[in-house]
Amino acid sequence: MNIRPALESVCLVRALIVIGLLVSASGAHAGQIVFQPVGPPRLRLPPPEFGSSALKGRVAEAVTGSPDARARVRVVGGETRRSVMTDASGGFALAGLPAGPYKLWVEKPGYEPATYPDGGRGMRSTAEPLFLQDGQTLDGISVPLYRGGVITGRVVDAHGEPLEAVQIRAFKVPAGVPGQARAVSGHITTTNDLGEFRLARLDTGSYVLMATARWFTGYDEPGFRDPPLPQPAPTYYPDVVAMDQAQAIPVQRGQTVSGKDITMSEASVGVIAGMVVDPSGQPASASTRISIGTVAKDGSSSDATSATLRADGTFRALVAPGAYFVEATSARPPGSGTPRGGPDLVGTESVTVRSGGSETLLITLGRGATATGRVVFEGTSPLPQNPGQAGVEFRSTAGRVCGASPAEIAADWSFKIEGLVGTCANMPMFGFGRWMLKAVVYDGEDLVDRPVTFKAGQQYRNVQVVFTDRRSEIAFRVSDEGGQTTREYVALVFPSDKTRWNGPRRASIEPGPDSSVRAYVPPQTEVIPPDRRRQVIEGLRPGEYLAIAVDNIEFEDARDAAILEKLAAGATKVTLGDGASIEVPLRRLKLSDIIR
Repeated sequence: MNIRPALESVCLVRALIVIGLLVSASGAHAGQIVFQPVGPPRLRLPPPEFGSSALKGRVAEAVTGSPDARARVRVVGGETRRSVMTDASGGFALAGLPAGPYKLWVEKPGYEPATYPDGGRGMRSTAEPLFLQDGQTLDGISVPLYRGGVITGRVVDAHGEPLEAVQIRAFKVPAGVPGQARAVSGHITTTNDLGEFRLARLDTGSYVLMATARWFTGYDEPGFRDPPLPQPAPTYYPDVVAMDQAQAIPVQRGQTVSGKDITMSEASVGVIAGMVVDPSGQPASASTRISIGTVAKDGSSSDATSATLRADGTFRALVAPGAYFVEATSARPPGSGTPRGGPDLVGTESVTVRSGGSETLLITLGRGATATGRVVFEGTSPLPQNPGQAGVEFRSTAGRVCGASPAEIAADWSFKIEGLVGTCANMPMFGFGRWMLKAVVYDGEDLVDRPVTFKAGQQYRNVQVVFTDRRSEIAFRVSDEGGQTTREYVALVFPSDKTRWNGPRRASIEPGPDSSVRAYVPPQTEVIPPDRRRQVIEGLRPGEYLAIAVDNIEFEDARDAAILEKLAAGATKVTLGDGASIEVPLRRLKLSDIIR
């Protein structure tokens, strides 16, 4: 068989393809044949960012000094995102990095996340990056990993018997403020069948432990009328029922504190009973929901349990001793006002139950309160486009929405909120671009940060939600202990009115006109961006404030009313008018000297 003609044909086809590609690459002219590529275009990825700098170091276990292999090391700077795993010796190297500032994190399961340099948990730690010059190799980085503090112990009842499934919660005591403690997010555990517990991953500090057993609350068997048996009451370490009497447990990162046993006291179950009636006085429908929530000493509340409404409109629930709110909600049927059935019928009552006591309530359902008014703009900026429906909400101290529906804003900027019930303090929290919330005025009083208790049938007319484009600001000029100007500080501004420190969702360090505590942390960079050269906090509502500069402070401490009480003693009083811009000279103080 002669295969030469076939080979020649193949070569001819290949030659034509090559010629076509060359013609296509050089540009087509009249009469030329152009071979177009077939298939979808290729995705063009941006070229990787390379540089001539590098980071090298080692990760080790903080207590023993042994190398930590397989730890993840991450660096972030500008557009650069790089990560690597440590080797068997705990070493790592990141090369080819562009010059500039970087943040370095180290993570490994079972350990606390670490940063380099270790700035602690203060606000300034988030503003202190590493700096790499072109061609620089930063070697000798050492990052210790801590496992976090651990508290172990055992929970027994009043007779010394171990208690299973008891919830143990850790409350951190602010430094220098004995008798005050706040819950630590995520630090909750339960006892095993031997009554043993282990609380891990604790930061350095002092903690109060609270043990809470699962009560047979909310249980209501028909015909059951025997006195409830005593049950373990919420108890603080070692055996007290009040937080201010509890013993604080100090713990360091990597330390295990053992033998912290809790003996739980006992209390008898209380009873909340009652009847729910509709607006006409007839027993409410069986679909009515009964929610029972606890009320803390600071006025905050949280959902606790629920009860079932019987056919005759009555309910009965077993609860632990304490203060409660009881809320009944009945959805209105379709055709009663709006396509979805209109605002719910609601009713609330408050009650305090003693150990072994019984309280009876009568709850009358109603449409809740109604607030009507208008959004008002004060300023010269162009008015925003009407949103039609905005998130105008009133919220309770437990974070529940008080209104049955969001406010629909009409073309003339009027609004109406229906179904308001309970005690609420979080007023409208929306904005329109440059326009910021200035006040919520009713009957000549500004209601922002003020709790309002809504009752069924109340009408709040002519409410004005005032926005302004005149953004006030406080500029800082801070000097250190020697009188020299410094950028190494944290400036805090908070209301002089103490009642505004603990409002719901108010004690945040987030930007916005609704924040009760505002913070400014100068960027710790070699080159200060033009828009950050002025050291300011802006967007504060008119009023009287306290300003102070400290060397550093943790986020949670800046939210704590007990800490703010001590800071207030050394703060500078500032009166801020509408749209005012003032400069406040401050002397930096050591936080440890203030709260010791």
